Amino acid sequence: MLRLSVILVLWMVAPKAHAYLTYLNGRIDHALYDGHDPKLVVAGKITQIVKFNTDSASFVFEGPEFKEISFSINTVIKGEEKFMHQTLIIPINSFTWPNDLVELKQDVFCILILREYKNDDPHFQIEVVAPATTNATWISQPIYSTIQDNKSAIKFLETELLNVLKTKLETPQIRETLLLLGPVLQKENIGQIERWIEYKNDWVIRVALADIVYASQSERHLKYLARNINVYFTLHKENSVLGANDDFKNYAPYYVYYTYVFFLDPSQRNNGSKWDENEESTNKSIVAKLKSTGLLSKLVCRKLEL
Repeated sequence: MLRLSVILVLWMVAPKAHAYLTYLNGRIDHALYDGHDPKLVVAGKITQIVKFNTDSASFVFEGPEFKEISFSINTVIKGEEKFMHQTLIIPINSFTWPNDLVELKQDVFCILILREYKNDDPHFQIEVVAPATTNATWISQPIYSTIQDNKSAIKFLETELLNVLKTKLETPQIRETLLLLGPVLQKENIGQIERWIEYKNDWVIRVALADIVYASQSERHLKYLARNINVYFTLHKENSVLGANDDFKNYAPYYVYYTYVFFLDPSQRNNGSKWDENEESTNKSIVAKLKSTGLLSKLVCRKLEL
């Protein structure tokens, strides 16, 4: 599932068109950011999925299919002890669930990063859905007692995503797990994902390279990625679509590449800070090093605003 902050979707329902706003799965490092309100990080199972009632003649369907989920918490990773073993009712009618990453179905075990809204209608909103290993040894352990800050929570989630990648996965989940991992991957762990740059799928290779480069700025991997960028942006025009043999048939080629090689998007480098100065500085540093390899043509450099 491609990542955007907000998507505007139009539903053609006679006699007029209806629209709704929805958002996609976020980044771990953006959700667990010290400048924001504290988040609740929990692991557990989806116990129920409630759909809109579309049988009523007076009901006009204007949004996503699902309304809310019941989520039974096995353990609190970061947050208050009072949430241990609770069941939360979480609305998801404005959230596009990342099915390629974690399937939305009953009894699926996963991790949620939640934001709590304490207003007239108190509720939790999902900021990040993350996969988790089903044989996790930490389920019944009081993790919240050892994880007191965002940095340690991020490290815990990095470790769990690396463990997920050691399990048997289909190609879409490998790709999406690597995408979620990329911004939080530590340099000392890049060896655990190097095997994916030899994988059979182009997008898995690209996101694995992006992860390693973002974590290490390794010269060898920078050159490998630069060659991939040069071939891709030489072949594809901005106002075209990807072909039938691509995982993202009919998607805009630049948009897809910027999603998975997440630091390459010119808007994240050239229009002021999009998150914080450190992130923007890292993005610029990597792109400068990609250009300095000498492996990007002048045409591709122009396309990428280098």
